[in-house]
Amino acid sequence: MEKKYWYLIGVGLIIMLCVVPFIVNPDAEYGGADDAAGEMIEETGYTPWFESIFGDLPSETESMLFALQAAIGALIIGFVLGRVTKKTPSADKAEISQNNADN
Repeated sequence: MEKKYWYLIGVGLIIMLCVVPFIVNPDAEYGGADDAAGEMIEETGYTPWFESIFGDLPSETESMLFALQAAIGALIIGFVLGRVTKKTPSADKAEISQNNADN
């Protein structure tokens, strides 16, 4: 089978994994781990030690800060991977001379 058919099969499976739960159980409440953890903490009677400096932020600001955090993390990971996989100029010259010697 050609590669493009395997890609189509893979995309179809991913779409099925995303859509089937909503079709099978349309009235379910899908909550994240953050919601569940917050509820469990509230049940224990935990009281915070201090209040936030900024107070309650609007959800848009929280989303923006979360996206900024993700972008900074991606930049750091990209920088580290770039530095680790970077070839030195002497390695490039050695590779070119090796290729020329083989030809």
